[in-house]
Amino acid sequence: MFIMASNRYRMTPDGTLVIRNTKKKDGGVYGCLASNQAGTDTMNSIITYFEFPVVRAALREILCNTGETTVMSCSASGIPQPEIWWYKGNVQLHSSALLEVDKLRGTLTIKQAQLGDAGEYSCVAVNAAGSSSVKIYLDVGTPPTFTLEPSNAVMDIGSNVTLSCQAYGYPTPQIAWRREDGSSLVNRPHTHSTISQRKGDLHIINLWVEDEGEYICEAKNRFGRIQTKASITVTGLVKPVIAMSPPVISVVEEQQLTLPCVLLAGNPLPERQWLHNYGLVTPDQYVTVRRDGSLHIERIQLDDGGDYTCLAENVIGATNHTTTVYVHVIPTIQHGPQVFSTIEGTPITLPCRASGVPSPVITWSK
Repeated sequence: MFIMASNRYRMTPDGTLVIRNTKKKDGGVYGCLASNQAGTDTMNSIITYFEFPVVRAALREILCNTGETTVMSCSASGIPQPEIWWYKGNVQLHSSALLEVDKLRGTLTIKQAQLGDAGEYSCVAVNAAGSSSVKIYLDVGTPPTFTLEPSNAVMDIGSNVTLSCQAYGYPTPQIAWRREDGSSLVNRPHTHSTISQRKGDLHIINLWVEDEGEYICEAKNRFGRIQTKASITVTGLVKPVIAMSPPVISVVEEQQLTLPCVLLAGNPLPERQWLHNYGLVTPDQYVTVRRDGSLHIERIQLDDGGDYTCLAENVIGATNHTTTVYVHVIPTIQHGPQVFSTIEGTPITLPCRASGVPSPVITWSK
C-alpha cells in the first residue's frame, strides 16, 4: 500500500510521515524508501496500536456466609487484552491454598471464607496502555439461628407473661415480634394490658382476653431471616354471679332505701350498673351508687317506685337481678267540720276523706 498525502497523512519536507487521528487499522509495518541517481535505501518502522483498558465488575457488593466459597469476577476490554490483577487494600493477591487468582478470566475465588476476608477488594485491568480499576465490597457473615425459642403460655387473666426469643448470627440479628393475625402490638385502643419488647423478649403486663393468640418472633440480618411462633392462652375467666336479694321491697315515702348488689364471682372483675324501669340510673344528691355496688336512695319518693335491676358484666358475659320497690304513703285524712247537729229521725253524713298508698281502709268507732 503506497501512502499518498491526504487529510490524515502528511509528509514533511525532511521526509517525516505524520499520521493524524490514529486508528486501530493504522497498526503495522511502514517502509520508508529513499532514492536518487546513485541508488536507494530503505528503513522500516513498526506501529503498535494500544487501547486503554476498561474494567467492569459483575457485582459490586457480595454477601457470603462463613465457610462458603465465593467468587468475585471482573471483565476487561483493551488492546492488547489486559491482564486482571486483584488487590485487598494495597496488597496484591496471589494464588494460594485458600485463594485462586485467574488473571485471564478475571476471577478471584476465596475458599472457605472467614470473617477476616470481609473488606474492600480492587480489580485492576493492566495492559501496555495503562490500567483501570473497580472496587468490590465483600461482606462475610452468618445467617440467624435461634438459640432460645419461645414456648406456648397458658396464663390466668391479669397475670404477667414473658415470651423469650434469642438468636445468633453475624451481624447480630434484629429480633421483632408481631401477631399472626396482623393486629398491632402497639397503639391498641381500649386495651387493659401493656406490651413491650426488651432484648428479644416480649413482655405482657396485666394479660387480657384480647391478648390471646399466636405470636411470631422474627430474627433477621443481611444474610437471612428466620421465624418461630408461640401461642398465649388466657385462663381463669369466670362469668359474673350476683347474690340473691329480696324480689320485692316495700318502703315508706321519705325514708332511706339501700338495694344490695353483692358479687359472688366474676373474673375479670365485673362492672356493675343500675337500671330503673330499664333506664340507666343517674346519681344525684339523693341517689348514689356505693363502692360495694349497692344503690342508696336518701329520701325515696312515690315516683321512685318500680323495678330496679343490678347488671354485672365482664368480657365473659353478664348477669342481672331485679327487685321491685313499692313506695307506701302514710294515710292522711282531709279535715273539715268536726261538730254536727241533727234532728231526731233525720239522716246525717259524717265525711272521712283519706289519701295514701295503697288506698287506706277506713273504719269508724264511737
